[in-house]
Amino acid sequence: MDGLHDCEDTFELCDQEGIEPGIKIRENACDDGLGSRPREAKKFKELGYEKWFKEKEYGLRWPSSEGIFSGVKTIFGEFVRSHKKRSMYKEAKLKVWAYQKLKNIE
Repeated sequence: MDGLHDCEDTFELCDQEGIEPGIKIRENACDDGLGSRPREAKKFKELGYEKWFKEKEYGLRWPSSEGIFSGVKTIFGEFVRSHKKRSMYKEAKLKVWAYQKLKNIE
């Protein structure tokens, strides 16, 4: 994930689910303390960006999810028309559902 997800909650969730995090950490991240984020920050600083990048295979896109998102955006556009957050989620979900139905026709 990109740096947007660099927060303690995301690292803790990865820890709980047994997921090896591949989240880009800010260069000035605090690496002292307990928890998975400081541990990953220390590892990031020890390895340096280039080695960390290769070890975590950062930047590789997941074909299963990226292909779907790309297809949905190509057919339906990148934006939703809804204004309320709940309606936005429903509209996006409907677009993904419709995309899957179209894929099954082939």
